[in-house]
Amino acid sequence: MAIPIDPSVAVIRVLLVASGDLEDGAPAPMRVDTTAALARLGDPVELLRVEDPEALRARIEDPSIDVVLLDRLGADETTALLERIASVGPPTVVVIEEDSEEAALAAFRAGASDCVRFGPDHERVLPIVLLEQVRRWRADRQRRLAEMRIRDLENLNAAIVSEMPAALVVIDADGLIVTENAEFGRLFPSRSASSPGSEFLAARLPAALFDATDPDLRQGGDGLAGRAQRGARLVRVEGAEGAARAFEVRLRALQDAGRLLILISDVTESEWLSE
Repeated sequence: MAIPIDPSVAVIRVLLVASGDLEDGAPAPMRVDTTAALARLGDPVELLRVEDPEALRARIEDPSIDVVLLDRLGADETTALLERIASVGPPTVVVIEEDSEEAALAAFRAGASDCVRFGPDHERVLPIVLLEQVRRWRADRQRRLAEMRIRDLENLNAAIVSEMPAALVVIDADGLIVTENAEFGRLFPSRSASSPGSEFLAARLPAALFDATDPDLRQGGDGLAGRAQRGARLVRVEGAEGAARAFEVRLRALQDAGRLLILISDVTESEWLSE
């Protein structure tokens, strides 16, 4: 009787190395008991064989391989193969000929994921162990892929925020700056070497610009969230030499302990052209 497999799962790819496989340049004939045990995995299953150690190494590096099965190899050969492949790719299950704790311990020390003793229950136990290793490997592989995608998105987001031609700053409920992008630092440079979370927004923005946004910042709670969803606000700031600059200010309440995202764009040239 085959063990049920999730129909949404792709073909299970088992890389089998049996006694004699790597000696004569051709895989040894399949043992009847191994064939019977693997048949209990059900469909879909793809069984792969190798002719030499180099081919084994290449196969191990194939990310589509789900599990490696070392079927009753000699103790020295098992240890040598495990030391070469255990840290490279998918889990490795070792079938041990004799009922020997020493052989199992040696395999585990060399990097085996699990061991199965050949015996009366071999045909029943082996497919269960293989499927458990496949499930763990696939779950771990999906987790690593998800983490990689998240890191890629975070890096992309950081690059966009860092290079965007608008000043972006996040403040907490007290008005302290939590984080800022490079453009904010360029437009409104810090007058001190303050660390994040120790400098107030009021100390960085021109008075007129801060005064224009200050009523929103002081409201807090639902009032702040409501105002933060509104459209852009145009603020004119007089420069030190009388040259006015125009800034477009947008606010967005964040779902994070009352923090507020502020986006400030220098639209002076656009305003000048529109006039």
